[in-house]
Amino acid sequence: MGIKSVSQAVLRKQFSDCAKIFIEILEKNSQSENGTLLRILAFALHSKPKVRKAAQHAITAILRGSCFMVPSEEEKAKVPKLHPASNRVADYCLSQIKPEMLLSSHRTVLHTLTMLRDVLPVFSKEL
Repeated sequence: MGIKSVSQAVLRKQFSDCAKIFIEILEKNSQSENGTLLRILAFALHSKPKVRKAAQHAITAILRGSCFMVPSEEEKAKVPKLHPASNRVADYCLSQIKPEMLLSSHRTVLHTLTMLRDVLPVFSKEL
């Protein structure tokens, strides 16, 4: 990816504009049948352990350790308390642990709980 070659200052400065565009795309595609962007989370519940572990690790790294979430030593920019995607991940996890899912697929619920163990602290308290 080309993101590693962009300086942190540029990422911090341009993130809010990019996040707004990304959230608009997510909202537009979440209600349609073409929810390709939201299907990324499906890998966190994949049947193959290596794929599932990598996806869960990636989601955790994004929600906890994105460069704009960590305060910069050079700038005293405002750091958001929550990652903008944390609510989407929380909604996805909630949809996977509903009572009807408990009856149909125990493994899905267990995999979701495994992911929640790592990402639960980054969710807002409103959910």
